[in-house]
Amino acid sequence: MGEQRIPRADGDFATWAEQHFESVEKFWSVNELDGLDLKPLEKARAVWLPAYTKSVQAQAALDAALEAKRDARAEYESAIRPVSAFIQTFFKTTDADRATIGITVRDTSGTPTKAPATRPQVSIKLADRLQHTLRITDEATPLRRARPEGVMGCEVWMKLVEYSQTLPQRDGFVATQPSDERALIDPFLGDPATFRFLGVATRTPHITEFPLEARGKSAVYMLRWVSTRGTPGPWSDIASATVAA
Repeated sequence: MGEQRIPRADGDFATWAEQHFESVEKFWSVNELDGLDLKPLEKARAVWLPAYTKSVQAQAALDAALEAKRDARAEYESAIRPVSAFIQTFFKTTDADRATIGITVRDTSGTPTKAPATRPQVSIKLADRLQHTLRITDEATPLRRARPEGVMGCEVWMKLVEYSQTLPQRDGFVATQPSDERALIDPFLGDPATFRFLGVATRTPHITEFPLEARGKSAVYMLRWVSTRGTPGPWSDIASATVAA
């Protein structure tokens, strides 16, 4: 019968085998036994140690490679989704374009997909330099983070303007604090045609990062839900916040 105490797992075996070998050597020496009898054990240990070391290194390299691959794919998919969503809703996109690009071709034979009926609303956190954190909710359920049913995500559109353009005015007085906001000085500030598409936010909070030259300006946002088939809903109200330096 084989030795029952030999561990099955390689890591456990490696630790146990070293302690076993050192103890056996000491036992042989104390009892003045013939050292030649240990040659097969020494030879097997000499083969095992480098083989085990290489195996551990290879497994670590494989784990690192798999983790890097998973991270790279996640980043790639995150970059693909907003581009695909934009193409889906772009007014010049044809089904032939969708098929060539490899994104969903809408089924026009069945019941048409309804556009989202409600609007997103956003609160902006300015905790970090050159960064805005957008918390996006639906106007029908403002206390919940969940998207409306049938919605893939939220299109985020933004433009940078001078801070003074977003300052409110009241009875001829121009406020100096965004918290005093009422009417916007620039009546065309909410024209969607002047905004730049940033991407589709599929979760909240959503992070917007800015280049250094944006510091001190105001980022003005407009958002809208987009269905799982790329049909957009109504625009949100304007939201704006200063880009902290």
